[in-house]
Amino acid sequence: MLNFKNKKNAFTLPEVLTTLAVIGIIAMYATSVIVQGTQDKINKNKQQMALSKLTKALEIGLLNTSSAYTYVGSSASSSNTFFNLFLNKNIQMTRYCGTSTGLSGSYNAGGPTTNLSQYMSCYTAQKFKTADNKEVKISSISNGTFFNSLSDSTHAYTSYPVSFTTKEGVDWLLVFNTNCPMISNTRRVREIYPWIYSDGKPLTSAVTSCISGIYDVNGEKGPNKIGKDVFLLNVTKLGSTCAVSIGGKCYSSAIVPSPLTYAQCEAQKDSLGIKGCFNFDNKDDYWAGAAAACGGVNKMISRNDLIELINALYNTSSASTSSKAIGVSYYNLQYNTGTATAYGLPEPGFKVWMGEESLDKYGTGEESYDNIGAFYYNFGTNQVTMHELKRYATGSASAMYTLCRQ
Repeated sequence: MLNFKNKKNAFTLPEVLTTLAVIGIIAMYATSVIVQGTQDKINKNKQQMALSKLTKALEIGLLNTSSAYTYVGSSASSSNTFFNLFLNKNIQMTRYCGTSTGLSGSYNAGGPTTNLSQYMSCYTAQKFKTADNKEVKISSISNGTFFNSLSDSTHAYTSYPVSFTTKEGVDWLLVFNTNCPMISNTRRVREIYPWIYSDGKPLTSAVTSCISGIYDVNGEKGPNKIGKDVFLLNVTKLGSTCAVSIGGKCYSSAIVPSPLTYAQCEAQKDSLGIKGCFNFDNKDDYWAGAAAACGGVNKMISRNDLIELINALYNTSSASTSSKAIGVSYYNLQYNTGTATAYGLPEPGFKVWMGEESLDKYGTGEESYDNIGAFYYNFGTNQVTMHELKRYATGSASAMYTLCRQ
């Protein structure tokens, strides 16, 4: 009789322990990814809410000041005066740190030569990291030129920054452009400066175009990094560090520019490199405003660098293209939520002016330019399309971003 031994297939103890260890590691990694994704979404919602509330506060400030008031000149000769006029009563703060007394909870810091750290002290985290992990110390910021290097008849960021904390725990560090001529008080403020939307929610408008700086939505809690919990507002640079790097070139974070009137455009067009100024029915020129915000047409983002931005924001491995006379559009793109934030941009869709204008001239003489346009890219969730638009178009043209080359 044959004698068979019963054999049982079983795992040894080391094999079981190894398997459990691997499962544990995978579970920890998956949990970490889920938690980080959830926190990124929370921070993104906080960022949208913070910028929206600041924009609303500035709108209220415009409506409640005298009818002759503008953001420029002696009416607001410093960041501190500006925020005293526009934000003190219109946004709920738990503390304010400026360069003079007069606000609830503020104190005289004496300026940067005597006590720089004091008027910066409302910004809880005393350092943060750029998107490429370079560390920036708050103590290295002596005036607004740290955030914005533009300096001309319509740009001056030499005022000392102010910092404040809102009741939601958002820390702001902002500087006012004391040469900003764009925004005037009007009961039609939302018609002239309509809002840009992100994820279907109102985000901001051009009333913020005269300020520059950073904000941290969760204070000293980590990671204190741009694009995660630290965000940029109209920043062209961070000291010697690029705000945004595209195609190996330094660019500003995304800016929502104010428009130029025909008279303002005519006065600046030669120095800005603008070919024609829009002159019809008292409508403002939004593309010319973008050129002024950048300090010239040649400093607006180029067509080629916008293509570099597309490659940075999207997975283009399955992309298809469509060519028209005005340029190339891109389809079948894959976008990862949150990628645009590191560039100071909202989530798609958003639109970006490029430094190219088109002229459709009627009649004779320079003043006959009444149908001029410019080119822009419309960034969607799975496609980026190129368009030409009249520069005065209410709503569409006013809801555009620009990025400025440094």
